[in-house]
Amino acid sequence: MSSLGKIAILGGGTWATALAKIVLMNEKHINWFIRRDDQIEGFYKLGRNPSYLTNVKFNLAQITFYSNIEKAIKDSDTIIIAIPSPYVKQYMRKIWMSSTLKGKFVVSAVKGMIPNDNIVVSEYLMSNFKIPRENIGVISGPCHAEEVALERLSFLTVASYDTEKAKMLSEAIRSRIMNTSISDDVVG
Repeated sequence: MSSLGKIAILGGGTWATALAKIVLMNEKHINWFIRRDDQIEGFYKLGRNPSYLTNVKFNLAQITFYSNIEKAIKDSDTIIIAIPSPYVKQYMRKIWMSSTLKGKFVVSAVKGMIPNDNIVVSEYLMSNFKIPRENIGVISGPCHAEEVALERLSFLTVASYDTEKAKMLSEAIRSRIMNTSISDDVVG
């Protein structure tokens, strides 16, 4: 385990599945929030995501699945959000009034902006959850989930106002199939 502590991935789609694969190349374990219980059951039956990137196999001993977003966050230190941008507010609203995110390193791997608000997820998190800027990170870049599934060399940028956290996150996802660069620009 890196010094990022316990890592959670929020989301059960294509990009979340690719990120889980990437993180598990270096980390021994992840906590993974997937909203649909039937999708989690499919993982247990098949050893893979039954709905997205179905060719990517996982060692289920490395994953604790959650269908409760608040519990997944509570049990983790670093939170990687990989929920499609139109649904971020819907899911994050579930923890709106709780202090669940307090002290966590919260990383947006969300592609796009919050619809109707026209802000990136990092700005949304800072303004709505009062997360200190040094606890905000971003994963972005010209990388497609399908390339990760095929184990093609890909590139991601890891950003945080706290460059030490950006370095740790970069180390957690860098591998033979993933090159990373570090930035302090969390807005883009």
